[in-house]
Formats: sequence, C-alpha cells, structure tokens
Amino acid sequence: MSRMLVDLLGLREQEFRKFIDRLERVCLNPSVDIRLSAEIVTKTREKIAGLGLDGADTTSKELFHALKHRLIVDDESLRTALKLTGKTPEKIIKTIADSATKLSRNERALCLSQVGAKRVLSAVQPRKTLKALHLRSLDSVLKREDARLVYALATQLEDESWKSQVHAKIRRLPAKDIGWRTVEAVTLPSAWYEKCHEKLAVQTLHLSSPDVGVVMLLPVSTMDKPGAATIAFGFVLQALQRLSIESLPYRRHGFVYGYHNALPEIILSQQPKLLSVHGIKPSWHLVHELLSKGHIEQGLPEMEFELQDLSWQSTEMKLASVSSAFDFWVDTHYLGVKSNEGKPISFHILDVAVWVIRGFEYGHQTAGHFEGSLWNELCLRYLQQDVLSKALQKQLQPSRESVLL
Repeated sequence: MSRMLVDLLGLREQEFRKFIDRLERVCLNPSVDIRLSAEIVTKTREKIAGLGLDGADTTSKELFHALKHRLIVDDESLRTALKLTGKTPEKIIKTIADSATKLSRNERALCLSQVGAKRVLSAVQPRKTLKALHLRSLDSVLKREDARLVYALATQLEDESWKSQVHAKIRRLPAKDIGWRTVEAVTLPSAWYEKCHEKLAVQTLHLSSPDVGVVMLLPVSTMDKPGAATIAFGFVLQALQRLSIESLPYRRHGFVYGYHNALPEIILSQQPKLLSVHGIKPSWHLVHELLSKGHIEQGLPEMEFELQDLSWQSTEMKLASVSSAFDFWVDTHYLGVKSNEGKPISFHILDVAVWVIRGFEYGHQTAGHFEGSLWNELCLRYLQQDVLSKALQKQLQPSRESVLL
C-alpha cells in the first residue's frame, strides 16, 4: 500500500490499507496504488522544474508561492486571450459564458426546451420572482428575455409549493418540449441581479438549473481581482459538465420510461444509484469518464450508448485550449505534494486560484479539488482493471425494467 496516498488524501492508514488490499487481491495484485504514487512523484518533479525550481531542495512553502505566482501570470494571459481588460463585470461574465458554452458543445443534457420552459412558466407563474424583479407581466418579460433564464432564476426564488406544481406540469408536457440539448451558460442581467441578489439562497458566482440545462452566471463585482477569470471559467466549465453527467443514466436509445418522468428525477437528484464494486462506490462522474475514454467495453448489443455524444476533458485542458499559458496545468488535477503544515500543496488549478483570490497564506491553503481528483483517479484506475470493469459494466446493462443508459 502507498503511504504517500494516505498522506495526500488525509485518510486513516488502517482503513485505507484494507480498502487497497481488497482491490489488489480481486484484481490479482496489479499494484495500481504504487504505480499511481510513482507517477505523481515523477510528474510533480517535472512540474516543479517547469516553475524554474529545483525539485531536490524546493520547500513546500517555496512551491506554494511559486504556484500562486504562476496562476496570477496565467490568469492575466486568459484575460488577454478573452479580451476582458477594461470590461464591466457583466460583459466579463458574458464573454466567459459564451466561451464556456463553446468549449462544452459536446456536453448534452435532458432538459426543457425554451418553448417547454415558457409553457411551464405560463401555467405556474413565478409570482415571487416577478415581485423580486419589480415586474408586473410575465408575458411581456417572456417576449424580451430567454424563458430559460427566467425559469432558472425562479428555481432559486420560488418556494417548494411552486416547484411541486412545476414538476407536476412537466409530467404532462408534450414529448417535444423535453429532449437532449447542448448545455449552455447564460448570464443574469445586472439590473435583475441588483434587485434579487439578497434573496438568493446561496451567494456564489453561478447557479445551475438542470431543468433547462443552463448554468446562470451572476455579475459579481470581484471579477477584476487576480485569479477571478480562471476560477469563474473553471467553475462554470465544471458546472456545465455536471449537468451532462446528471442526465447520463438516461442516455439509452428508445427511452420507454418517458422523458417527462425522468426530468423531475434529474431535477431532484434522484438518479438511479450505482452499487459498490468491491469497495469502490462508483459515481456517474466516473462512469462518464470511463465511457468517454473507452475503458468500458462496448461489444454487448444490450448496451446502447451514443458514444459520439460523450467526451471528457479536464478543466485545465479546456482552459489550455483558450490560452496556451495553461499548458503547464494540463494533467495536474491529481498532483500534489505533502506539506508539514496543514493541507498538501495542490497543483489543481482551481485550488491555486482559490488561494490567490482569497489571499490564503502558506499553511492555510485548501486542497479540496485536488483531494477529490486524486480519489477519482485512484478509483478510475482500479475500475479499468478487467474484473472491476466487467462488474461495473454488468450494472450498466439495462434490464427490461431498468431505465439506465
């Protein structure tokens, strides 16, 4: 068992050892954890050298500051590539939203169409939303604005009674109003944001609406800070991908369960649960990545995936396609170095962006994105082993009663 993974993940050694030993026995001892640890050591040394440091004597504090400096420089390159300098927060997020939508053009979600969203809003009017925005007529608003934007905002401002009525209406919609559509990032107008931001349950940069397959960006005033462009772009890309993943269990041809029944389940996060595979609890995120990379065999006729619609790229890979300055960060999402003070030193671009924008000092750094990515990478590599891959694949084969894939 790799002691390094225990330290980086912050796990209890005894429990982790049992977990790894079980997987190794089942998979005939492929030493997946040892191989991953060795890869992390090699790649982190290469990245440290890429920062102009000597991997043999660089301290974790020096690495921490070097990563922050690199992120600030690269964030400015992203601003230049997107021509964000001098723009208002509203125009900045509009540019980021448009760019994120283009990069997510292969991500599709089961959701309402614009016509479907308008039909639902007309039947179950969002009165609290209209009141918050000081608007009298829903019809006049829907003539000027995208119905999906109004719908997405309403899901944040309306009560549970409204949402229950909406779900009931969705179940009675014509089939043409619900279907597979490319996910999209949209922006909330500044005038609307000023009127309703105090009423939003969560003060954040974006809000996701699986109902209509959009991520709504908010025109927050901190977009001029170093690291803000990177963190906004990165978070939105991840949110768009999550919308696609939430629909993944229902990507089967000839769907007989009914999209009108599936959509409320997606909205309420009631997707079918996957069973544990020899101790690994596979998420639909892992299944999405395994399918996209071709690690689950597709030879069985019962499995009817639309592989051409599935794709996976890490956040840093998508950012690098916008600005070559981000090439340094590609494949760093699961890299980290142990620190004697607090959390590990993470190479995950979003962790480093958080350090920058929140002004974290050494010893107080966070590593949540890195820890999640490293755990996913470990599980992903075990699930590629033949015996575990077949066990997961068996779950994904639809039975007559199943709606999975």
